[in-house]
Amino acid sequence: MLLRQTPLVPLTSYPQTQQDDAPMRVRIKYYDDKSYELKILAPETVWYVKRCAGIKQCANRPGHEVVGAITLKHVYHIAEAKSKDFPHLTMEQVCRMIISSCRSYGIKVVAQPEDAPEYVPLPSSTPT
Repeated sequence: MLLRQTPLVPLTSYPQTQQDDAPMRVRIKYYDDKSYELKILAPETVWYVKRCAGIKQCANRPGHEVVGAITLKHVYHIAEAKSKDFPHLTMEQVCRMIISSCRSYGIKVVAQPEDAPEYVPLPSSTPT
């Protein structure tokens, strides 16, 4: 009997991008021979973006209101964490995907922290 089980790895051996409070996504594939594959994915993009922007809720009317801002450095760090979920995409494509997601969340992406609008608070720390 051939089992396709992936070995369970302790959570301490996962990358530094995984935080204690991070919602873990799991993809499970079941097969007819009662074997399975278990794949642990990175948290959703919105979790990373809200954390970097320092907000609790995204915009109610995206495109009409801006509730936060993140820098391109934040976007790159998020793309590094999410790129494992998209092995067929380049880093630039993942960054573009995250930037377009930010627009739909009501988050402004700026090149430098000083480029953020005055009314939008920019977090002082970078994501870990």
